[in-house]
Amino acid sequence: MIIEKALYGLKTSGAACRALLASSRTELGYESTRADPDVWICAAVKPDGFEYYEILLVYVDDIFVIAFDAKLTMDAIGKLYRLKEGSVGPPERYLGANIKRVQLPNGTMAWSISADEYVNNVLATVKATLESEGTKLKGKASKLCRMVVVPTWMFHRNATRL
Repeated sequence: MIIEKALYGLKTSGAACRALLASSRTELGYESTRADPDVWICAAVKPDGFEYYEILLVYVDDIFVIAFDAKLTMDAIGKLYRLKEGSVGPPERYLGANIKRVQLPNGTMAWSISADEYVNNVLATVKATLESEGTKLKGKASKLCRMVVVPTWMFHRNATRL
């Protein structure tokens, strides 16, 4: 989605924008979950009669659709809002994580999400910061950083998303 007006200025601007977008999702039949207000669900039925829930993961103006036919949902959203050119299609990244389709050992196709690239970028930033201060991680400390420091930093960065 493309937000054309600034969300800053008034203290209530962000809340007003969020409320507007929430009402649109409600009109489309989705309801916000109690566990996370940015996760929206809607009962749906596949062509073979299988009942399931479509899921919208929303972060400001980023929407990740999990559905049998996600294009139908994005087309409905596109009728309400102007979508960024080329933004509708199979996902490649969402909130810094890489997403790809993989085949499981039993032949089933599934989606995979990985934060490897994100973690490597964080490690490079930590390394560059330390080097600019005239120090660096050595041996076990480097491994410890990957195992403890980065996940802890990521937890604090994403704590509001739990």
